Amino acid sequence: MRTLPARWVVHSDGQTFEIGTDGLMDQLAELQKSPHDAVQGLRQRIRALQSDAEAFAQPPADVSGLRVRLSSILSRPEFRDVQGPTWWDRLKGKILELVARLLRRIFGSSAFPVVNKIVVWTVITLAVIAAAWWTYKAMQRNVQVETIIPAPTSVSAKSWPIWMKEAHSAATEGRWRDAIHSAYWSGVSCLEDQGLWRPDRARTPREYLRLLPSASEYRTALSGLTRQFETVWYGYEPAGPESFQEALLYLDRLGCRSN
Repeated sequence: MRTLPARWVVHSDGQTFEIGTDGLMDQLAELQKSPHDAVQGLRQRIRALQSDAEAFAQPPADVSGLRVRLSSILSRPEFRDVQGPTWWDRLKGKILELVARLLRRIFGSSAFPVVNKIVVWTVITLAVIAAAWWTYKAMQRNVQVETIIPAPTSVSAKSWPIWMKEAHSAATEGRWRDAIHSAYWSGVSCLEDQGLWRPDRARTPREYLRLLPSASEYRTALSGLTRQFETVWYGYEPAGPESFQEALLYLDRLGCRSN
């Protein structure tokens, strides 16, 4: 096995072919562990190579008619976007082949299917755990931002006209996310200033919304303002002049008149 070349180079009819010996090397390595199974595998491998060589020696069949038919089929609209494997697909295939060959040498060919399933399920489990951890940390960051950034004590500690002024200042500078952020807290501060709820700096936007009864005249406007704030501030949805004007309309409906 040590003298077995990595590949055989065969010249025939002006053409050159390379025949890899990786499969034979794997079978020879398996020979030391399970002689009977390895011998059967070697015989099958050699017969397959012999069959391929004999088939190559036969004159090629006339496939011109099949090519015309295949071209006609592939020209249909449903095959317009079909393409062969990309360089990335080929690279992934080579990597998987190397990993499979390594696992066969470590665990043996008979154990490879079981090992392959273990590896696949391990990767899937790790991916699920990583996704869950990332989601958990993102939720923690959102809660911290919701409860800490608005004010050191309560939202109404900064009067709603100040929030409104900051919103217009951010809009003038083209900082639309900051403008939506300040506009939202201007509305919350305005309602809190009217005594609709007891000030609490640890309250989240959804909790503010739940404090309003469904029959409240401000419920629809605060719901729209909250949804816009969450999608722009936490969901990173693009914001612009139109979204800021929409926020100002919600504020007008809440009784927070913009100058």
